[in-house]
Amino acid sequence: MDKITRILLLFSKLLNGEKINKLSFCMETDSLPRTFDRDIEDIRLFLSEIFLNEELVYNRLDNVYYFSKSQRKPLESTEYLFLERVLLDTGALRLDEMHELMKHIFQNTERFNNDSFSEKLDSFKYNEPLHKKALLKMNGDLSKTIKNKAAINISYIKMNEEIIERKIIPCMIRYDLGYLYLIAFL
Repeated sequence: MDKITRILLLFSKLLNGEKINKLSFCMETDSLPRTFDRDIEDIRLFLSEIFLNEELVYNRLDNVYYFSKSQRKPLESTEYLFLERVLLDTGALRLDEMHELMKHIFQNTERFNNDSFSEKLDSFKYNEPLHKKALLKMNGDLSKTIKNKAAINISYIKMNEEIIERKIIPCMIRYDLGYLYLIAFL
């Protein structure tokens, strides 16, 4: 593996909060321990030059490197179960979105196990909404629009099936009783 790819891989693993064992990383990247030491020094130099508030720490007892502040505490099982219940009860997301979101939350839960998530996924009793719209993507796009204070054009259908087109400036997104609402200025 070339130097740039190896350092980027190492840096991205550290940014993701992983603890990096020197020998394991060397075996994974087919590199020498001395090369690893030089890569660590390059990352430390880079951090000092950009004044990042991260410290690259070496834990001698476990023989691992990690960033001091990027350690995320995983969700506790009770927190996961609460989020799962709320998401399942809302019924707002498509089935594929729900599965992916639940998987991400589950992966960030203590004692995560891929096999147990697969079993859990099979046992989900979820009623997919009739709209079949990608709400996670739509929410992300609208959130960017709100942040940028940008105007957008929307079309909607009234109860009498008349199509209305408006130029609006979105302000906020709210969820209530199974529906997402876009609050906006005309």
